[in-house]
Amino acid sequence: MISFFQKRERGKVLANRILVANSKGVLATWAGDTFSCKTPPTGDCTTTEFEATKGNWGVVLTDAGAPPGSPGAEEEDSGEDDAQDLAQEELLKGPTVGIGMAVIGKV
Repeated sequence: MISFFQKRERGKVLANRILVANSKGVLATWAGDTFSCKTPPTGDCTTTEFEATKGNWGVVLTDAGAPPGSPGAEEEDSGEDDAQDLAQEELLKGPTVGIGMAVIGKV
């Protein structure tokens, strides 16, 4: 029964994510997403998620944040801002993965 759940969790961890660790019994992935919200001047909010399995344990860490903006600044609406969105996601990747690896390391 445990092996069934381990396989299922492994599949969930790998689905649509970037592999960040696969050693010493740890399988870990990271994903980021940017969506529209009111945070001048970017108009974007970013969330990142770390998901890992180790033995019979699973860890999920979600960081919902936004890069700092200037309160009261006018929002930019450039239409296509994929490069900016990816940069915001990458900004949160390091801290999210670092904290997640520290937690799974204690399991």
